[in-house]
Amino acid sequence: MDKIAVGRTVNFVTYGHYKKISIRPMIVVHVWDDITVNGVVFFDGINDPWGGATSRWETSVIHKEPTGEIDESLLNTWHWPRLSPSQRGGAGGG
Repeated sequence: MDKIAVGRTVNFVTYGHYKKISIRPMIVVHVWDDITVNGVVFFDGINDPWGGATSRWETSVIHKEPTGEIDESLLNTWHWPRLSPSQRGGAGGG
């Protein structure tokens, strides 16, 4: 299992365009413990509902891996990015 550390990029679950649940990248800037971090979340500019902001500071964000669809139960949590088959060395990978 990966270990969280300063500088890692993780997925942050938030509201995006049209108030739909969205995943945005978060760079970890402080690690409190194995599941709680502070980080900077990066948005899709004017396409996200944060007034055109490109980033936002988030504190004490808890780790919660999705077990199925991303839904509101995961809002304001972080999880590890999913790797495509080629990134895992599977079909089509080189």
